[in-house]
Amino acid sequence: MDIIAYSITSASGALSPQGWQSLQESGEAGADWAEANPNANGLSELNPSTSSLLTTGTVLGLGSLFTPGSEQDLIFQYATAGGELLLGTVEYGELSLAMEFLAADFNKDGTVNLEDFNTLKSNFGSTDATMATGDTNMDGVVNLADFNTLKNQFGQSSSAAVPEPGSWLLMILAGIALLLRKSGRKLV
Repeated sequence: MDIIAYSITSASGALSPQGWQSLQESGEAGADWAEANPNANGLSELNPSTSSLLTTGTVLGLGSLFTPGSEQDLIFQYATAGGELLLGTVEYGELSLAMEFLAADFNKDGTVNLEDFNTLKSNFGSTDATMATGDTNMDGVVNLADFNTLKNQFGQSSSAAVPEPGSWLLMILAGIALLLRKSGRKLV
C-alpha cells in the first residue's frame, strides 16, 4: 500500500514529541517525509513528493511517542496515494519482542534470500529508491553498494531484540491488513 501521510492524535495530550522518532529523522520509509508541527495532541508527517510503499508485515519504529500512564485515547489515521483516509489500529502495552531486520531484507520476511536479491535486481539503477526497493544505505539509489550489503547478508536471518522499557512501535500495516481484510479488499 502506498502511504503519503499519517497522523496520530490524542485529545488528552498523551503524546510525547520529544520521544517521537519521525520518519523524517529515521529515513526508514524513504526520503522526503516532513514533520507537521508536532505537539502533545498530534504527531503528523506527510510526503509531498512521493509515496512510500509499505507491504504487509512492515514495522516502522516511531520511538517512545506515548506518555505511559496517560489516557489511552490515541487515534491513528493514514492517507494513501489514491486519496483514501483510513483509520489504523492502535495497541497499548509493552512489546515483549520486536524484530530487528537486516538492511538487505527488503520484504521483511526475516531472512535475506532470493526474493530480496530479485527486488534489488529489478530495481538496480533506480534513482528514487527506498529500502523496500533495494536501497540498503538510503542514498536514494540502488547500486553496487546495496548489492554488496545484500551479498554480505545473504542467508542471514533477523534477530529478535527486546526493546527498551517504554519503547513503542506502531505496527502500521498490521492494522491496515486487518482493515482491508474486514472490508473484503486485498493487498496487491
